[in-house]
Amino acid sequence: MSPTISGFTYKCCGGASYSDWEVNKYFNCSYTIPSGCGVPTSCCLRKTDVMCGYKSRIYGVTYAKHTINTSGCVDNLTLIMQQDFYIIGLIVFGIGLLEIVSILLAANVTNHVIKVRNNLTRQRNIQEQMTQFPSGFGEAL
Repeated sequence: MSPTISGFTYKCCGGASYSDWEVNKYFNCSYTIPSGCGVPTSCCLRKTDVMCGYKSRIYGVTYAKHTINTSGCVDNLTLIMQQDFYIIGLIVFGIGLLEIVSILLAANVTNHVIKVRNNLTRQRNIQEQMTQFPSGFGEAL
């Protein structure tokens, strides 16, 4: 999931928190570039301000809460998954059930093909045996 989609949709920033962006070379506080010590715009509270994430981590969480989402995306996504646990479970169960039915149908078709092949082989063997005897054989009895 891209940071832009997750940040805007789930109102979060980073994995555990907004400070996770320190490990990114473009948002690291040791760099003097404009985005240094900041976060991407997907973390911003107001989506219209492109520069809102710049230098947002310098003054700590008190300042950051006014401009960016400070909670991590992992916690938010976990909460969403817990809320929709039954729906996700039903979807997974449905897919699993569909897989099992598909396997059973494939096994049934395989068994049918094997039976048809065996019947054809048996019929060929009977025809071969019939052609091995002379035409008048058995009439004299």
